[in-house]
Amino acid sequence: MNCELCGLSDEKFYKTEIDGAILEVCQKCSKYGKVLSEVGSQSSRTIGNQIDTMPTEKELRVDFSQIIKEALNSKNITLEQLSSQTSTSKYELKKVLDGKIIPSEELTFKLEKALKISLLEVSPKLFRKITKNKGLSIGDVVEIKKKQKQG
Repeated sequence: MNCELCGLSDEKFYKTEIDGAILEVCQKCSKYGKVLSEVGSQSSRTIGNQIDTMPTEKELRVDFSQIIKEALNSKNITLEQLSSQTSTSKYELKKVLDGKIIPSEELTFKLEKALKISLLEVSPKLFRKITKNKGLSIGDVVEIKKKQKQG
């Protein structure tokens, strides 16, 4: 197991909150945050090493209104039926379909479930940031961890 902050391989690790992110760090790095618990040499991480290479921040697709329209047409669902399924007013749905308003996170999830579509995509901004720096910095890892904790 390696420290998520400095990369050092050690016997003991500490689950530590650093700038709002929960990291498993070595004793030396644990001084940079609030130690929550001690972790043995066996890995208790559920995220795995993917956090180091795969950004998980998602954003609403730019073409969300077109995707919703196509799903309504292909599934022969009326605006009234969608309104009922999502517990959302027809007026609000009409504005979303016209692209005049951006659906809230809650409405986005309801639409995805009702229409069996995906309106979210991995943020291209985070990919650009990683490729620009030729790898992840410690700040990138902390930022990704914060986003995972929020979402």
